[in-house]
Amino acid sequence: MNNFDSIAPVYDALAKVVFWGGIERANRFFLSEIPSGSRMLIVGGGSGKILEDLAELYDDLQIVYVESSKGMIDRAKQRKSGVNQITFVHASFPQVTIQPQEFDVVMGPFFFDLFDAGSLLLILETVRYVLKHSGLLLVSDFRMEEKRGWHRWLSWSMHGFFRCVAKLQSEKLRDLDTEIISAGFAPKKQRCFYGKFIFAAVYQYTGNL
Repeated sequence: MNNFDSIAPVYDALAKVVFWGGIERANRFFLSEIPSGSRMLIVGGGSGKILEDLAELYDDLQIVYVESSKGMIDRAKQRKSGVNQITFVHASFPQVTIQPQEFDVVMGPFFFDLFDAGSLLLILETVRYVLKHSGLLLVSDFRMEEKRGWHRWLSWSMHGFFRCVAKLQSEKLRDLDTEIISAGFAPKKQRCFYGKFIFAAVYQYTGNL
């Protein structure tokens, strides 16, 4: 499930054309919220463009970069990522060994929408486990407003396409904001892009669950 190897060579170009750069803007928008010197986990980072964006802002991050697609992680390793310390892990999250409260920041760029309800809950539980108390969760992803017909059409088209080429697990766009908050993360900031079909958000783990 969720195997992006077949489209790794064209994924970035395809996303840029379809969403007019909205994905990249969402990924970058809240990077300045990351505290300097953070130990950071990136899950599902794809081809690694985010590493170049981080290198423009920071030179003292310790990043663990987890990506299940070999095609994507091979491309990420070729990025100009500056002097930030990066450990690449070719594995599926959360099936990777990580210590409790190991990270100041977790980032999931267009990652959480890939999963069904049960898998998403397990992933958010694991994020809680690896984040330090009051640690930050940075999310950029898709969202859908039912009243917007083009949102419904685009969601249906995306899921059909990625089920064919990437064996996508998810069958529909979930209300990620609500599910993330329900999992114990307090919303801090949010910004929408591309006609409110894309959002970026910062959450803080409250430690209450």
